[in-house]
Amino acid sequence: MKCSSIAARCECVHVNRICLLLHCIDFVYLLQSTPHYEAPLSKRDKTPIEDGTNSYEIGPIGFKEKASRRLVDVPFCHIATPAINVALEQIRNEKRLEASEGRLKKPKKGATLLLRDADGVVETNHTQYVNTVVNGLTFRFQAGNFFQVSIWN
Repeated sequence: MKCSSIAARCECVHVNRICLLLHCIDFVYLLQSTPHYEAPLSKRDKTPIEDGTNSYEIGPIGFKEKASRRLVDVPFCHIATPAINVALEQIRNEKRLEASEGRLKKPKKGATLLLRDADGVVETNHTQYVNTVVNGLTFRFQAGNFFQVSIWN
């Protein structure tokens, strides 16, 4: 699955220019990513976990396959900011560790993770306020809110 097929679920702002063999290409970094994971499964029988069980695991952390309900594991995204990719690796490891130790909150259907890059700092709390500067203007909003800037030449 190409990362670009999930771009509709993400917000874009940063434009960079790459010149390859004298052909210049503009590309955009994603500033927000919202990967998902399904409800944790019991390690014994791979069934959805019930309260009282301490040992479980989570499956793929990523996005739904096109025209399917199946989650595709996305450990790295080439169009996300470098800061989001670092945070994505960390949060994936944290969630898997929390699940194996029985500390992960057990959603019935699954969960969505938030990774919002606001001026190089990745926020994962959707209620936390962040600032983003665009063309000299500072915008302040909650990390989980929709915020999009369209850039065209």
